[in-house]
Amino acid sequence: MGGEVNKPTRTNGSRWVQHKLKAANILLKQYRLIVLALTNITDDAKVKGYVKQMTCFKTLTLLHLFVDLLAPISKLSEYLLGDSTNLLLAQSAVQRMPLMENNFVSWLLQLRTS
Repeated sequence: MGGEVNKPTRTNGSRWVQHKLKAANILLKQYRLIVLALTNITDDAKVKGYVKQMTCFKTLTLLHLFVDLLAPISKLSEYLLGDSTNLLLAQSAVQRMPLMENNFVSWLLQLRTS
């Protein structure tokens, strides 16, 4: 296991989108290691429940969706929090976001209702 291990960080502060995205990416990158460690560390029922939830297909799918949704929002957030942002540039950045495409928005609405 010669790889670098990143410690998940707290996800509060003014740039919470970036913090959440970083934490989710760390969880995905080190998913096997985290599940293996939690499985072998204790016989606590609460921890076993976490492992069961983490290994559920739906949880993994939603985690990947979470990362896919937050990545462009994170970039937009960084841009909007910058010092040189004005309203016209902010509006054009929002309009360029892939999340604003009608297909994606309608797909999300269908996902929510199913």
